[in-house]
Amino acid sequence: MGRSRRRGKARRRVGSTLALLAIVAVMAWGPMFPAAGFTSMSADRQPSLEVTEDSNSVMALDTATSVASGTTSTLTNTTNNFGQTMQVTVSLREASQDDADLVVNGVQGDSVTFEQQPGTTETVDVNVQNESTLTDTAIYFDTSATATGISARAENRTVPIN
Repeated sequence: MGRSRRRGKARRRVGSTLALLAIVAVMAWGPMFPAAGFTSMSADRQPSLEVTEDSNSVMALDTATSVASGTTSTLTNTTNNFGQTMQVTVSLREASQDDADLVVNGVQGDSVTFEQQPGTTETVDVNVQNESTLTDTAIYFDTSATATGISARAENRTVPIN
């Protein structure tokens, strides 16, 4: 009987050691794998897609590589690639509002909004002040578009002033 007890204790020690190793392994590797369950969840019901190339988005942008001080030139062209009319807004960021004005169809300001039909391209010009201190700075702007059930934003765009 003495032998039997010794083997039982040894088996219990091996079993305890294996259980301890399993717990340690789960604790070490567990965070690397996503949990399968959850107690609550919330989801935004509006779709949001990240777009890597401006030219292929719902609101395609073809932005100038640079603009010049003392001139009015194209800042960006917007193309409506969505199947319905969109309201497009282009706004100068605060850092550029004293240096330039946006111009669309003769309307000028720090922000311009226009209606854009599907498949059309609209040019947004920028009238940059004629100041030598603006050379080697930049125009900063944001663009947004909305239509029924969809919106698109292109924020923090920059065009150098040469």
